[in-house]
Amino acid sequence: MVFRLAEIYRLNFMGVLRLLLAIAVFSFHIGVFRLYGVSSFDGGSAVFCFFVVSGFYMEMVLVQKYNSIRLGSQYFKKFLAARFWRLYPTYFFIAVVSFALSVCTSYVHLPKILNLGDLVSNVMILRSLGAWFSNITMLFLNLPSTSDLLIGPGWSLGIEISFYVIAPFCLKLKTKHIIILAVIGLGLQFIPFGQHSPILFGFHFFLLGALARRYTTQIESIVSNIGAPSI
Repeated sequence: MVFRLAEIYRLNFMGVLRLLLAIAVFSFHIGVFRLYGVSSFDGGSAVFCFFVVSGFYMEMVLVQKYNSIRLGSQYFKKFLAARFWRLYPTYFFIAVVSFALSVCTSYVHLPKILNLGDLVSNVMILRSLGAWFSNITMLFLNLPSTSDLLIGPGWSLGIEISFYVIAPFCLKLKTKHIIILAVIGLGLQFIPFGQHSPILFGFHFFLLGALARRYTTQIESIVSNIGAPSI
C-alpha cells in the first residue's frame, strides 16, 4: 500500500514537472524570457530535462505494466500504441491550427518544402512528400529540419518516439550496459552532426532517467541522509 502511494505521488509529481517544462519550452519559443521578474528556464535545457523524466517514466511503466508477464506477446504493440495516442491528438490539433494560420494569416508561414507548387525537381518533390508524411503522422519528426516542420519544436517528439521504439529492448539490459550506452550517447553529443540527426541525439538523457528510476530507493536514501544530524 505504501509502495503504491509512493508511485502515485511520483506520477503526479512527474505530471506537474512535465507541465512546467512544457511551459518553459513554449515561453522560450515565443520569446518570453522573464515573467514578473523571474527568468524562465532555457528551452533547450527544458527539453533535455523532459527527456530525463520520460526515461524515468518509461522504466516505471515497462516494469509495472507493459511487459510480457502482464500482457503477453502483444505488450510491445500495446506499449507503442499507448504512447502514440497519448501524444498524437494534441499534436494533430496544433498542426492543423498551424496550417490554417499559415493559409489564412500572414503571421505564420507554411514551410517552403511543403509547398508542392513551388518545387521543380523530382528530388524536392520526394523530399516534400516525406516532410508532409512526418508532419501529418508525427513520425520521424527528428529527420527533417525544423524549418520543414509545421511545428518547429516537434523534432523533440520525433526523438521521444524513437526512444519509445527502442526502450522495451534497451531497458531490459543490465545496468552496466545502460551506463555504457549513456556514455556513448554523451560522446555523440560532442560530434557536430546536429541535434535533429536520426542517431537519437540526447538519448543518454532518457537512459539516465531510467537509471534514476531503477535506483530510486538508493537515491532517496542518500538524499534523505544529506544534512541529517550525525549521532
